[in-house]
Amino acid sequence: MQKCPKCGYNEGLDWPGILMILAFCIVTIVGGISGVKSVQLSAAVGMFLFTASTFWRMVRQDRNRVEYLKSHPVGTERPKGN
Repeated sequence: MQKCPKCGYNEGLDWPGILMILAFCIVTIVGGISGVKSVQLSAAVGMFLFTASTFWRMVRQDRNRVEYLKSHPVGTERPKGN
């Protein structure tokens, strides 16, 4: 969790990271215990969760970058109204 000292924006929990850990656990634990068909199914579910969490993280980082740039303009830009 990161908090901006200037505007107070708090990022919150890292749900995509938690989802990646869950995907890894599904593949290793469920796949290691069960038979061959369960290994294929657990690998498919784990791969889906990993892909979904990666996409979620990319969308979240892009949204956070846009929000950051709203409150912290680049040095070459002048604030509007001056």
